[in-house]
Amino acid sequence: MFRGWMINLLLLAILLACGAGLWLADRNEIQKKNAEELSRAISTLTVAKLTRATLQPKGENSITLEKKSDKWEITSPGSMLTDQEAVTRLFAVLERHFKEKITDKPDNPGDFGLAEPDAVLTLHDAASGAPTVLQLGSQSPTSTNRYLRLGADGPVVMVPSYEISGLTQKLQDLRAKKWGVSLENQQIVAMGLVDKDGQEIHLKQDQNGSWQLVKPFADRASGHLVQGWLDGLLHAAAVSFAVGTPPEKPDWKLTLQPGKGEPLVLVAWRSGGSLLARRPGDPDNMILEATIAKMLDKPPLSLVDLRPLPPGLDLQRLLLDRGEKHLDAERKKTAEGKSVEVDKMAVHGKVKEEGDWPHPAWQSVAEVLLRDAVAAEAEAPLVPPDFVVTVENKGVPFKIPFKKEGESYQLAPPDRPLLLRLTPLQSVSLDESLKALFPETKETKEKK
Repeated sequence: MFRGWMINLLLLAILLACGAGLWLADRNEIQKKNAEELSRAISTLTVAKLTRATLQPKGENSITLEKKSDKWEITSPGSMLTDQEAVTRLFAVLERHFKEKITDKPDNPGDFGLAEPDAVLTLHDAASGAPTVLQLGSQSPTSTNRYLRLGADGPVVMVPSYEISGLTQKLQDLRAKKWGVSLENQQIVAMGLVDKDGQEIHLKQDQNGSWQLVKPFADRASGHLVQGWLDGLLHAAAVSFAVGTPPEKPDWKLTLQPGKGEPLVLVAWRSGGSLLARRPGDPDNMILEATIAKMLDKPPLSLVDLRPLPPGLDLQRLLLDRGEKHLDAERKKTAEGKSVEVDKMAVHGKVKEEGDWPHPAWQSVAEVLLRDAVAAEAEAPLVPPDFVVTVENKGVPFKIPFKKEGESYQLAPPDRPLLLRLTPLQSVSLDESLKALFPETKETKEKK
């Protein structure tokens, strides 16, 4: 028995020794790999330590970037709004590793496109006195790799082109392209747009965060329509930039008020066949896509809430008047079984058995009042209406006249200065509901 225990202990010791050997081998392999990667690092400088950088593209003016309040800003050839993502691509070279070293010191730098480099990046950090210099050479004739010189007269290495593509950027690539970049990631709580003829659109958020149209008329605005419009204007991107002075009276003046801070004022105008724009912080004009002009010419009616009734309204009672016929439906809760309660519409105040009354038809009428219509139109009298729906909520009645024009119904929502047009599908559904609620009798058939 003692001998058996000794054999087991010996086997365990051998197993542990083998495991330790494998662990040490793996550790040595990892350390060797890390040391190899460190030896092939393009630079030991980290982006977090950078304070200033200069990019010299071949044949162009140099570009100076300075770090201010955790953001990078172009300061030369002039102060310009800067694309932070483009700067990140520029500095990505510091995190790369070269594939192989070609030579410690080339006899003829021109062989590698380094006599006149395509770009020279000079980096400064707070701790080191000497700058870090990287020179971008030509592409290898036998691969997609590019030559890169580490230092002003350091070794030449080979790096995959896509890993250092940020070095090929020009001034226009580093500039912020979005018209409203100054308000990026900020909540807009109010906005105003005035055109050269004095036509205005003003919107603001109420205390619940819902958008309200203030000018040219007061009405509920559609949150998703307003937000989509705002996003389109804020993200309108410059195709290029052009020198020039904005006119004294631009075609559009857009004022955006963030939740915190000062409002941002942007202007845009037509010039020849181009759409130009200006934003604070730039020395020149943006050239925008011509299609942005359509967004600036936005009709106010295209921003209103397309729901006939306010959101969250609890419909308690519906009255439907069609000629000499009147129907009254009231929502009541009735017990089903022991504990389940189900909402039902009662005709003439009385709950009838399922199948004896057209509950789906009433539901269809209710959904028309609570869902988006297809468009808003200018206010006009619907005389005479085809029928009138009266909605009662907390004892307050709202009369809504309906009239069919072509294939679609128009309706006049209560206390709103406009008409809403239903979709053809909504109109068909409404017609089917009317047929169910007002079934043809022998008398009506004879009149036809």
